[in-house]
Amino acid sequence: MDAPPDAMPEFSDAARAEFYLVPDGRVSDGRTRVLYAPKVAWLDRFGSNPKLTRAELSGGSLTLNGSFSLVTSGAAALAREATAANVALVRADIGMAQVICGTTAVLSTLLLGDCNKPAAVVSLPAGVALSASANAAAGPEATARITAHLADGSAWDDVLVGDIAWHTPAGDVLHTKLAVDCIAGFGTTGNAIVADTTACKARYQP
Repeated sequence: MDAPPDAMPEFSDAARAEFYLVPDGRVSDGRTRVLYAPKVAWLDRFGSNPKLTRAELSGGSLTLNGSFSLVTSGAAALAREATAANVALVRADIGMAQVICGTTAVLSTLLLGDCNKPAAVVSLPAGVALSASANAAAGPEATARITAHLADGSAWDDVLVGDIAWHTPAGDVLHTKLAVDCIAGFGTTGNAIVADTTACKARYQP
């Protein structure tokens, strides 16, 4: 479930639209401690492009590797608001139990967390890693679906879906979508190339 619309009035509407903000007691100097998590986490940056590589192997199989970042474009503004409100801001993975889950309809293998693991507080300093492959039988369909999204940088939700389920101290469960989109193609080395739209270019500016 989402946080109630009047939660954390110290923060702007823009901050509350982009982040979950969960009060969690106080720190030693008396400031309110707030755990924060993005509602959507996109692929991390590789220079000015999404951090995802693709390799097509013999027989039609393919491999994908990448990572998602918990640091979004609004993180700096959120930190400024927290400082102005005298709030101690703490990234959710340091203080909130979580389960990372990935599912796919067409890939043979997807390593993106275990949906059946119990929730646990696990620090994610490098974000969330993605590793996937499609064997020779599944490769052509997976490649066709991916290719269909490259024309406009649209979401790969029919290829793979990722999610972080945050278990709050109050017993709620908040979901961060791990989103794969904004990819217009792959370069000669297999690195993703950002889609030529205003939103995508802004997201992946170095």
